[in-house]
Amino acid sequence: MVKCCFLGASLLHIYNHKKSFFKYFTNNSRYFIFAGLFLGCVLFLVSFKDIYSADAAFTKISNAKIEHIAPLFDVDPKKIVSELNDAGMNHVSSELSLNEIAVLNNVDIYDVIEPLWLIESK
Repeated sequence: MVKCCFLGASLLHIYNHKKSFFKYFTNNSRYFIFAGLFLGCVLFLVSFKDIYSADAAFTKISNAKIEHIAPLFDVDPKKIVSELNDAGMNHVSSELSLNEIAVLNNVDIYDVIEPLWLIESK
């Protein structure tokens, strides 16, 4: 999403400054500029696969039970349950996944994950 917004903003910027933008292409360096722009666009589009690997990891972690996530934070699952209860979450159990806790509490998954980062920083 961020990359699409950046690409859209770049195209809008080029459109708003098209007179000076196309002035660059009147001399012999236009081929190098076109090659650079083309290469930049290709590299930009190829980098989209990074998003999918991070999304896959996030999905695995958010669907894992608390008892399986606890070793990632070097704490006991009971500590995570306690912290989530202190953060105002109800229906918390070490047998539930973070997504299940979010659904049961009618909150966003990020509201469930945030207290976990606080555990790690203590």
